[in-house]
Amino acid sequence: MRNSLKSHHLKQMSEPLLKPCQRWPLPVFAILSLVLYLHTLNYDFVFDDSQNVRDNPNIRITSFDPAQLRSAAFDAPSHRRPVANLSFALNYLADGYNPRGYRLVNVVIHIVNAGLVYWLLCLILQLEAAGKEAKFKIAPAGIPLVAAATTAIWAVHPLQVQAVAYIVQRMTSLASMFILLALCLYIVGRKAGITRRRGITCIAAAALCWLISLGCKEIAVAVPLLVFFIEWYFFQNLKLQWPLKTVGLWIVPMVVVVVVLVSLLYLDMKPVEHILKAYENMRDFTPFERVLTQFRVLVFYLTLIVLPIPSRLTLDHHFPPSTTLLDPLTTALSLALLIGILVVGVMVAKRHRLLSFCIFWYFIGLALESSIIGLEMAYEHRLYLPCLMPILALVLLVRRALCRRNLIAPAVIIVVLLMSATIYRTLVWRDGYTLWQDCARKAPNKPRPLTNFGYALVQRGEAGDIDEAVRYYHRALAANPNYPLANNNLAKILTDRGDYAAAIEHCQRAINKKPKYAEAYNNYGVALVKSGNYDDALEKFHTSIKLDPNNASVYRNIGNAHLSGGDLDQADQYYQHALTLQPDSADVWNGRGGVQKKRGRHQDALPLFRKALALDPTHKPSRANCRDTIAILGSIELKAGRIKAAAAYFSEAIDILPNAKDCNNLGACLGQLGQLDDAIAMFARAVELDPEYGDAHRNLEAAEQMKQPQEHP
Repeated sequence: MRNSLKSHHLKQMSEPLLKPCQRWPLPVFAILSLVLYLHTLNYDFVFDDSQNVRDNPNIRITSFDPAQLRSAAFDAPSHRRPVANLSFALNYLADGYNPRGYRLVNVVIHIVNAGLVYWLLCLILQLEAAGKEAKFKIAPAGIPLVAAATTAIWAVHPLQVQAVAYIVQRMTSLASMFILLALCLYIVGRKAGITRRRGITCIAAAALCWLISLGCKEIAVAVPLLVFFIEWYFFQNLKLQWPLKTVGLWIVPMVVVVVVLVSLLYLDMKPVEHILKAYENMRDFTPFERVLTQFRVLVFYLTLIVLPIPSRLTLDHHFPPSTTLLDPLTTALSLALLIGILVVGVMVAKRHRLLSFCIFWYFIGLALESSIIGLEMAYEHRLYLPCLMPILALVLLVRRALCRRNLIAPAVIIVVLLMSATIYRTLVWRDGYTLWQDCARKAPNKPRPLTNFGYALVQRGEAGDIDEAVRYYHRALAANPNYPLANNNLAKILTDRGDYAAAIEHCQRAINKKPKYAEAYNNYGVALVKSGNYDDALEKFHTSIKLDPNNASVYRNIGNAHLSGGDLDQADQYYQHALTLQPDSADVWNGRGGVQKKRGRHQDALPLFRKALALDPTHKPSRANCRDTIAILGSIELKAGRIKAAAAYFSEAIDILPNAKDCNNLGACLGQLGQLDDAIAMFARAVELDPEYGDAHRNLEAAEQMKQPQEHP
C-alpha cells in the first residue's frame, strides 16, 4: 500500500502541468488576442494614462539603480501598486514614452492570462470530474474542449477591452495574472500533496504570487477567500464539518488577513477616516448611496457578460445614485435578484457544485470594488477576472442543452460574434477625442464625460473646437453646477481669450467646491499673471505646489511669472526644476530660451528654442521664438558683413515660420552674393506675405532693374 502511494506521488511529481493533448489551444488564444489588439499598438495615451505614465516623473528610470527602482515603485501616484509601477518604469527604460511598448506589454499579459485561465479551468474541471456527485462531470477527453471554449470566449469578450487597450489598467490584468498563477499553483500543490516536496514548493510559490499580485492591485485581497472555496468545494467535497473544524485554522486567520490587508493597502490602517475622506470633494454620492447603487451595478455587470453589445459599453457608465431601496425601484429589485442568485448558489451546491462555485466566484471577485470604498460606481475592467466563471457556467449550460453534442460550432459562432464587437469597441480607444466622444454620447447627462470631451476638443484644436468645448463645459455645469473640473477647464479657455475676470471667477468657483484642487490654483495663478498681478499669482502657484509638489506645469508657470516680472534668475531656476519633473516639455524649454533671449544671449537661447521645437513641432510659441532668435542672429551677421552666415540664418528662419522681413533680408543677402534671380524671388515672396511692406517693394523693383541690362545688352 505504501509503495503504491509512493508511486502515485512520484507519478504526480513527474506529470506535466498541461499534457501534450491539452496544449493545442494555447497558440489559438495568442492568435485571437493578436488579431483583436495588434492594431491598437499605435493608439495614444488616454485619460489616467497621463497621470500614471506620461506625467509621472518617478517612472523615468535610466538604469537598474536601486534608488531609481524604489522611487518608481513607491513614489508614484498609485504608490500602493509598486509592481505595476515598476512595469511602467521598465517600459520607459526600454522605449521612453512610445505608447507601442506599453500597449504591446498589455497584449502580451492578456495572452499569458488566457493561457493561465485555460490551465485553471482544466484543473477545476478535472477536480469536478473526480467528484462522486458531480453533475457537470466531463470525460477527460472533453475537458480541453470545454476549457478552450470558455477561455476563447473570455479572451475575446468585449468587456476585456478596457483591461487591454487602457494602458493604466495593466494594474488589473497584471494582478489577474499573478492571481491566476497563485490559484493554479495552489491546486497543483494540493493535488501533489501538502506534505510532499512538490506540494510544498507549489503552495509556497502560490503564496509568493499572491504577494506579488497585491503589489499590482488591491483586488488580490480576495485570493484567500477564493482558495478557501476551492479547498472546500473540490478538495473537501463541501463537507460542512470541515469549515467548522477549521474555523481557527482557516476562517478566522483568513478574515483577519483580508481585513488587515484592505486596511493597510486601501485605508492606511484608518478605515473609517480613509473611507470618509475618499468621498470629500471627490464623489457626488454618500457611502450609503454607493452601497445601494452597487446592487444595480452588479446586476448590470451580469447583463454585460451575457449581452456585450458595443452600444452598452463605455468607459464612464452613468449610474445615478440610489438614495433608498425604493429610489429607484430597481435598487430593491436588483437586491432581490442578487439574494436569489446567492440562495441558488447555496441550494445547488451539493448537486451542482461547479455551478455554485461559479456563482460565488463572481461575487468574491467584485466584493472589494463594489463595497463601501469610495471608488467610481462602475468600470468594465473590474469584470476582467470575475466574469470568467459565469462564462464557464454559460458554456456548461449550453453544452448540457445540446445534450453534450459537439460544442465547437456554437463556440466558434459566439467567438466570431464577440470578436466583431471587440474590434469595433477597440476603435473607440484610438485617442482621447474618440474615447470621450463615445462616453459623452452614451452618458449625455454626466458631467465628467462632457467635460473630458470638451478637453479632448481643446487638445485636438481644429477650427471651431474651442467654441464646441465651451459648449460642452457649460453642458457639464448644467448637469452638475458643483462640478469643479468644468469650471477649471472653462477658466483655461477664458484666460487664453483674455477674459481674465471671468477666468478668475471660474477658478474661485472650482476652489470653493474643491478646496484642495491644485490645478485650479495653478490656473488661477496663470490668469493673475496675464492680468499683471504677479504677487497674488505667485501666492496661488505656491498653494498649488503644496497640494501637488510634482506638477511640472506649476513650476513652469512660476517661471513664466518671474520672466514677465523681470526676475530672470528665479525664472530660470523654476524652469530647471520643472524639467526635472517633465524633461520633454516644449513649454519649459521655450521658457528657458526666453530667459536667455531677455538677457541678450541669443546664441544660448537658440539651442533651447530648437529643443522645444524638436519636442513639439506644432508648438507655436517656440516656433515663433526660434524664428525671431535666428532672424536676430542673421541681422547681427549681416551688420558684421558676414553675408553667407546671415543668409543661412535668414533661410532657416523662413523655413521655420515665413516672414516678410526675413524674406526681404535674405533677398538682400542673395543680391550681395550675386544670386540675383534668387534675390528677386525672395523680394517677391516678401511682397506676397506683406503687400504693404515698402522696403520689399523697393528692393524688388531695384533688383528687377539690375537684371534688365543683363537680359537686354
